[in-house]
Amino acid sequence: MVAATPSTICIASYFRWAEELDDSLLLAFSEETTIRFHKIPAGVRFTIPFIKLDETTKLLSKLETSKATGLDEVGPFFIKLSSKALAPSINLSILEGVFPENLKLAKVTPIFKNGDKHMPENYRPISILPTLSKIFEKHVAKHFYLYLSKYKVLHEAQSGFRSNHSCQTALSKLIDTWLKCIDNGNVVGTVFLDLKDI
Repeated sequence: MVAATPSTICIASYFRWAEELDDSLLLAFSEETTIRFHKIPAGVRFTIPFIKLDETTKLLSKLETSKATGLDEVGPFFIKLSSKALAPSINLSILEGVFPENLKLAKVTPIFKNGDKHMPENYRPISILPTLSKIFEKHVAKHFYLYLSKYKVLHEAQSGFRSNHSCQTALSKLIDTWLKCIDNGNVVGTVFLDLKDI
C-alpha cells in the first residue's frame, strides 16, 4: 500500500476530477449531438441530386490538365473532352445508388518526410484518385454541405473542410475562449494529442 503524501493525494484527486470531467463531457457531447441532429425535421433525409450538364462543365473547367492521373490513366484533359457523357454516367450511378469500384482505387506514392529512410512511418502517402471520382466527390460534397448548413447541424467551432475556416480560425477561437476564462479567474487546461503513433 502506498503511503498518503501530499503528492499522492494531489494525483489521486486529479484523477478523480478527470474521471468526473470525462463523464460530464461524454454526457454533454452526446446530448449536444442528439440536439443537433434533431434540428433536421422528421422525414427529411439527404439525397444526392442529379448533376446537370452545366454543373459538370463548371467542375471540369476548374480541373488542371497538368495534374497526375489515377490508376485508370485517364487525365483531366481527356475527361474535359468527354464532358457531355459525364453527367449521364454520374446520374446513373446516383440513380442506382452504386459508386463504381474502379473509382475507389488510388495510385499511392510514399513521400519521404524525415528521419530513417528505412522506417515506413517516416513516409507520407499521397493518393491519386481517378479524375472522374473527383468530379463525383465535389458534386456530392457541395450538396451535402448545403444540407448540413441548411439545418445548422455543423458545430460553429468546426473548422476542417469548410470555406472561410482554417487552422487559424480554430486557433483564434480557442485563444479567445482561453483569454475570457483567464479574465474570469478560471483555470485553463488543455490536452494536445499527436495521433501519429496511435
